[in-house]
Amino acid sequence: MSYALDQSATVSRAISPEQRLFLGVVANAAIEAAGGRRIGDTHRTIQQSARAWFANGGDDFAMVCTLAGLEPRTTRDCVLAYVDHVQNNPCTVTMADVAKHAGVSGITVARALKGTGRIAPATTARVIQAAQAIGYSMGGTASVH
Repeated sequence: MSYALDQSATVSRAISPEQRLFLGVVANAAIEAAGGRRIGDTHRTIQQSARAWFANGGDDFAMVCTLAGLEPRTTRDCVLAYVDHVQNNPCTVTMADVAKHAGVSGITVARALKGTGRIAPATTARVIQAAQAIGYSMGGTASVH
């Protein structure tokens, strides 16, 4: 997604901090529209709202795109294609992936996410953050390696 947005931005000039901020807004909304997973998250209404924000391409959407240095129509088309791709091609993220991302063992990930065993609060927080960052879902076909 970031690559597509980077390509939509005017690449011939440096991107200002403000533009980078608004690029982040667009990218985060795209992830929400695609149903980006978070542990314990069932925000279908957020997903639907985010997708509608792109699909409708209203004034607020156009303003955010403009401030990010993006062309609104191209951005909308790109994001909606991304959303369709993500929804039609889900990938499986395992506990082993979370463990690698968090720098802990698979057993530590399992214990931290299930709330069992003696895991330091900081480690649990790191595991949850890693799981969210890579889109791990407890309901998937997770396995500890």
